[in-house]
Amino acid sequence: MRFAQERREDASTIIGMQSRGAVVVGALLLLGYLVTTLGTLEQVRSVWPLVAGFLVLAVGITTLLFASGDPLPLRPALMISAAPTMIFALVLPALAVPPGNSLQLGPPLGGSVVLCSFMCVRGRVALAWLALAGSFLALAVWGVNTGQGPLSAVGQGLGNVAVMLMATFFAYLLRPAAAAIYELRAQSVRQVAAQAAATASRVERDLQLKRLNTMARPLLEPMTNRTAMTDGQLAEAALVEARLRDGIRARSLAGPVVAAAAWAARERGVRVVLLDDGGLEGAGDSTRTRLTEAVARHLDDAVGGEVTVRVQPPGRPFLVTVIVDTGAKVFRHSYGADAVAAR
Repeated sequence: MRFAQERREDASTIIGMQSRGAVVVGALLLLGYLVTTLGTLEQVRSVWPLVAGFLVLAVGITTLLFASGDPLPLRPALMISAAPTMIFALVLPALAVPPGNSLQLGPPLGGSVVLCSFMCVRGRVALAWLALAGSFLALAVWGVNTGQGPLSAVGQGLGNVAVMLMATFFAYLLRPAAAAIYELRAQSVRQVAAQAAATASRVERDLQLKRLNTMARPLLEPMTNRTAMTDGQLAEAALVEARLRDGIRARSLAGPVVAAAAWAARERGVRVVLLDDGGLEGAGDSTRTRLTEAVARHLDDAVGGEVTVRVQPPGRPFLVTVIVDTGAKVFRHSYGADAVAAR
């Protein structure tokens, strides 16, 4: 049992059992039980059984409000269903016969029917009726032992049957409706998510097409005119191809800072390989900025050989690794979120 309600999607949500108001109402109910009990102590044999009954009710209400799962899991449901019988078994022997105050049976009767009726709302109708039957059995035994007769004792709690009938009708009416409501809401959420994914895919496709059109179309025009490409155009085509490949293989490094540095390095004859395994997906803007600037510095400093930049997979000690191969020596630089190199 947790003292923070887990979100449930059932009838109890619709009637507010998962709200702070429900906790306040439960606390007020317990306060009313306690005040009524302490205010009607005429001819009571002992106060401690009444206090114990109050504690049993408090545990039952707390479990009813905070136990997760729909329907109510079996273990807490059994605990709550045993509570009404336990309350009467504790309280009734402490009362005088006839009771010293007509209100002395009010707290156990009211507390037990609250537990039983709200068990119905949480999907345990059969156990709720068994709990009510257990409370009547306790009343009957008390009536026999005190000479009142079982019918006379049980008759004092028959009003709870009407409340339980309404709770049962309410549960069978509301719970299927609640299930349908939450299923429709889940379908709506799935539909919205699918539409958002489709929109994002369309936007990304349009962005890539625009990027391709801007970068590659000028190079393709000589081909459409059936004219030979110059050496400069061929070199630029190779740079454009590498830039487009970076946008696919290293999305988090495809920003203008690294893209410009990689372009310039390739123009100088440096072989640049950019790889992205997703380690920057959850990084903040400041971290991304520091890391891309560090990568750009390595690319700016390279005058030959090969530079391989890899964004590490999530969960690794470092976010980005830069390997610089000058031909004569290999340097490895690893960067964490603070963008301080660790060799």
